[in-house]
Amino acid sequence: MNRREAIYNFVILSAGAAVLPSCAGEETATIALKNFSLTGAQETMIRRLSDFILPKTKFQGSGDIKATEFTLMMVDECYPPERQKVFTDGMEEFEKLSKEKFGGSFVSSSDAQKKDMLTFIEAKKDVPENAAKFYETTKRHTVQAMTSSQKYLTDVVGYKMVPGSNFKGCVPVAKS
Repeated sequence: MNRREAIYNFVILSAGAAVLPSCAGEETATIALKNFSLTGAQETMIRRLSDFILPKTKFQGSGDIKATEFTLMMVDECYPPERQKVFTDGMEEFEKLSKEKFGGSFVSSSDAQKKDMLTFIEAKKDVPENAAKFYETTKRHTVQAMTSSQKYLTDVVGYKMVPGSNFKGCVPVAKS
């Protein structure tokens, strides 16, 4: 074997070793968390759940306000480890419940099946406790992300950055 063939084989082998982990099938999450980890499938499931809770209409939806990122950041940075574990366990139970009810993951379910699933969880009958807590946490933080967004506060609530900004200095004060 000459030197060129050896270098060529080394480059091909190195490239294959670099690409091989991405072919494993388990996608990684795009959101980096400090205290717990997610797979790409779990992140997609939370994203679809947020999109179903707060769909895009004439007004902004959960994707526009990054509700998934907000939810995961809140759980990662503000919850103690015990509640983070309840959240991750509930995520797994939620997906398991979806597979039991519809024979597939929540992501691959139809909109009617997703609605049935959330109605079932909202009824709180025979629902695993952690799955219900996962859903409630995701719903609460999705709504919180919406109600604290700039567009909601300015267009719906009528929030003004400086209170009393309607001050007119040239108008005399009437005596009472």
